[in-house]
Amino acid sequence: MEKRKHDEKNKEEVVSKEEIRYKGKLFEVVSEPVEIDGKTFAFEKVRRSPGVRLIIGDGQGNIMLTREFRRELSEFDYRLPGGKVFDSLDEFNKFKQSKGNIIEKAKQAALKEAKEETGFAPDVLEHHSTSKLGATVEWDLHYFVGSVNRSQQGVQELETGENIKVVWFTEEEVKKLILESDKFSEERSVATLMRFLYRTETGVESIPKEEGHRLNRPFGIKRFK
Repeated sequence: MEKRKHDEKNKEEVVSKEEIRYKGKLFEVVSEPVEIDGKTFAFEKVRRSPGVRLIIGDGQGNIMLTREFRRELSEFDYRLPGGKVFDSLDEFNKFKQSKGNIIEKAKQAALKEAKEETGFAPDVLEHHSTSKLGATVEWDLHYFVGSVNRSQQGVQELETGENIKVVWFTEEEVKKLILESDKFSEERSVATLMRFLYRTETGVESIPKEEGHRLNRPFGIKRFK
C-alpha cells in the first residue's frame, strides 16, 4: 500500500510500501519506514478487521446489554451487542481497495449481528461514533444507536461455542454496573456508552425510533450529580 505523509511539526515523512511481517485470518502485522528529522525508523503496527457495537433502547428507559462468556476472561462479561464487519482480513483489504463506504458496510453488519446475537431486528440504526484503538494497533469499532420493541424478539442465531444472553437494564442500573462492577470489561464500549448516556441526559442526543422521528431523551436519564 503506497503511503505518503508529511507533518511539519514533527518533520515526519512516510514514502513507502507497507511490508507485511505476519498475516493471519483476522489480523496482520505491517511495517513501514518512517523518516523523522532525517533519520529512518521502522514503524510497526497490528491491523485487524473492524467491528461493530450497538446501543439499543426500548423507548421505556431501558438499555439492552448481552451477558456473554468470554474466553479471554474465563468468565461471563456484560457487553454491548456486536461483532465483526468482515469475516476475514482479506475481505476487509479488498473492500478498502474498492473505496466503499465503511459506515454503510458496518451498518449492514450491525443489523446482522443484532439479529444473530439478540434476536431483535432494529428498524432504524444511526451511526453514533467510531473508536480508534491507537497508533500501533488499528482496530476500529463502529458504534450504532437504535431502538426495538421488546415484544418482537425473535430467535437468536448464535455461532458454535457462543453463550450469549440478552438482558435489559434501566439507565441507573447500567451506570451502577459500569461504575461499581468489573463485569463490563470492554473499556472502549464503557466510555462510549457513558458518553452517550450523558449526552441523552442533556438533550444532545437521542435514540432513533423510526424514519423521521426521534425519541425525546429516550432513557429518561437525570442529570449526573
